[in-house]
Amino acid sequence: MKNISSVICIAMLLQAADVMADGQKWTLSSFSDTDIANMAADSDWTYDSDAGRYSYNQALTAAPLTAGGTNLEATDGLL
Repeated sequence: MKNISSVICIAMLLQAADVMADGQKWTLSSFSDTDIANMAADSDWTYDSDAGRYSYNQALTAAPLTAGGTNLEATDGLL
């Protein structure tokens, strides 16, 4: 039983290392002026002035986050 637990633990560590090797990071606390302009012009986005943030009004399934027909720079590569 101890060997099985060790094998599972090692497999999980290797998988985590593989994911971290991609090196992609997303900063979702700030957006470029281009992203903000695209979100403001797109009817699929709503601005909440009390919270100071945009909300996307559509469902996404394994698709990039877009505004104004272009991928957002802040979430580029994120599905």
